[in-house]
Formats: sequence, C-alpha cells, structure tokens
Amino acid sequence: ENYVYIDDVVRGHLIAMEKGKSGEKFILGGSNASYSDIICTIDNIQKRKHRIIKIPIFIVFTLTWIQVIVSNLFGKPPQVTFGWVKKFLNDWNTSNEKAMQVLGYEPTNLETGIKKTLNWLNNLN
Repeated sequence: ENYVYIDDVVRGHLIAMEKGKSGEKFILGGSNASYSDIICTIDNIQKRKHRIIKIPIFIVFTLTWIQVIVSNLFGKPPQVTFGWVKKFLNDWNTSNEKAMQVLGYEPTNLETGIKKTLNWLNNLN
C-alpha cells in the first residue's frame, strides 16, 4: 500500500500546476508500507504495543461469505465485501520517482506524516 500525507498531495498539485506540462501525469505518492508497518509505526509513536494477528485467507473469505449472506437476509449492506478483501490482498505499491525528478516533489516520511495526523486528530476535540 502507499500512504501519503495530505499536505504533500496539496503541495504536489500546486507544484505540478507550476512546473508540469498540460496533460502530464504524476503519482504524488508517499511511503510504500504494509498494514503491519503502519501499526508498528503508530505503536512506536504512541509507545504502545498492539498484537497483530494474521488470519489465513481462506478463513477471511469464509467469514466474508457468511457475513454477505447474513447481510442479504436482513436487507442490509455488508460491512465487508469480497472486493474489499481482494483490495487488501493486492500489492498497491507505487513510485513517485517521476514527480520527485521532474517537479522536485518531496513527500513527508511515513513516521512524520503519521505523527502530524495523530496530532491533528487529537486536537479535534
């Protein structure tokens, strides 16, 4: 998966408007990281420890199938779909190399982006 800090996306669009050519495409990505990497980074920042449990994929699909059937019986949308499960099984790593070389785009590193996001969330109340 690729995670990007929102300020980087905004800044990247502004730089692309200034330096990019009309119709040229850029990936304004950030850090490629697994869900385990994200949880471990959050744990390190908050000085906590969460246990990550890996569930075999056949169990995930079985539970999803059961949940979809139950949701259909009660006329409610499922909370988890097969599309959602498949999304998390794919490798969604991306490269922002072109944006970095052509635009001078510099994304915030994962830990700093998560720290800023957590600070923002904590200040909502």
